Amino acid sequence: TGLEQTRITLLKYAYYKHVGSYNLIKRAGQNMTNELKNKGYETMLPYIEIYGHWTNDETKLETELLMSLK
Repeated sequence: TGLEQTRITLLKYAYYKHVGSYNLIKRAGQNMTNELKNKGYETMLPYIEIYGHWTNDETKLETELLMSLK
């Protein structure tokens, strides 16, 4: 299938659950980064998006955002 299993360990991270259209995830990530910066946190890679179960109702789509912190 071309997929590889990779283990990623985040020692310190911020979590946000986005509910809504996938095309709004980028804005949610930018808002998350700005809020963390305002609170004095510095972000770094990796940034991870975990997609929930698919539904035709875009208002119910769930995506978990994990932002690594220094």
